[in-house]
Amino acid sequence: MQGGGLYGDEKCETYHEERVAYLLGCCGDLGIDYPGPFFPGNLDDRHRATLAIEEAGGALKQCKDKESPEYLSLTLDMAGAYLMRADATMYAANNHTRAESIRTASSDSASALRILLDFERKHPSESFPVWKWVATALSRAGSPWEALQFLIGLPIADAEKGERSRYEGDLLFRLGMRGAAANAYGEWLSSRNVNQCAENSFAIAAILENSGFRSLHYKRSENVLCDPPTDWFSYYIRLGPADNPRK
Repeated sequence: MQGGGLYGDEKCETYHEERVAYLLGCCGDLGIDYPGPFFPGNLDDRHRATLAIEEAGGALKQCKDKESPEYLSLTLDMAGAYLMRADATMYAANNHTRAESIRTASSDSASALRILLDFERKHPSESFPVWKWVATALSRAGSPWEALQFLIGLPIADAEKGERSRYEGDLLFRLGMRGAAANAYGEWLSSRNVNQCAENSFAIAAILENSGFRSLHYKRSENVLCDPPTDWFSYYIRLGPADNPRK
């Protein structure tokens, strides 16, 4: 159903996208308004993620404008919700529940990976403007190799080549390929626009430098304010109209 009825003056895709945005914590600690029935208060992350999966899944079946930015955002947000639930499951695990928690979290991560790979295959042009989110989500879903393959295929602007090298360095280090990681970090640290807030990447580069890899020394700017930090991952992502040229 488009417009009127349940959705009031909003499109089906917009209605559900705003509700999922709330559940996935799009705006940090800021409360946001959302249409439709209220969700219960004091939800933990696992419950919020489960509700987001249900909300997004229903919208993807029901809403008709499958090329709208809101619909495509809901697709990625469903992957984000699975990752959020996997993280929440492992965070709550204890010695008695750890084995079952690992199985449950692995299943959710696999669901996220399937969604991400399908989106990348069907919507490459829409994946590129949000490449940092997609690459990070692929890695968090347990597939740094897929994330690397995605990065290699990016038609990236010169201004962002340094950032791509940094992402490649992070992934290569995670895969145990220290020499290749050092080369990637060297390209990042020699680029024009070094991300001063990439705490994790700077820490890994320092480890590699102390291990004997050269050309990784870099003097960071002082008094840099990073809010939120570069390494922080949002489970929520919103595609803008410019990210979705109509086919």
